[in-house]
Amino acid sequence: LNLPPKKFHSDQTAQEQQVLAALASELEARRYAHVLLHNRSTVLDVRPAEEFAAGHIRGAINVPVTDLRRRLNEIPRGQEVVAYCRGPYCLMARDAVELLRKKGYDALRLPEGVAEWGIAPVR
Repeated sequence: LNLPPKKFHSDQTAQEQQVLAALASELEARRYAHVLLHNRSTVLDVRPAEEFAAGHIRGAINVPVTDLRRRLNEIPRGQEVVAYCRGPYCLMARDAVELLRKKGYDALRLPEGVAEWGIAPVR
């Protein structure tokens, strides 16, 4: 997902800016949900294998970010790759997306982790 940076007009109040930012985040989350629900992407869990084994999003494949460079051949090409990790403050998915994009993948980061999405983890 390549959204332009959020730009606000200087005449907008702080409250208006917060509302617009929240709306943009909601639209982005709906786009992710649509992609995931319609199987138009590879869902990539970049957490350590132990965390993946404890619970993950159904259909996700696990390639820990520390192994990603040497396991790129396991990531299908030709479709969007949605990477996720522990949550919004975890940097593993961000690092994975950066590497995948450098290698020519259409990659984006799921803004939240398993818990934030309210998805019952697969065990």
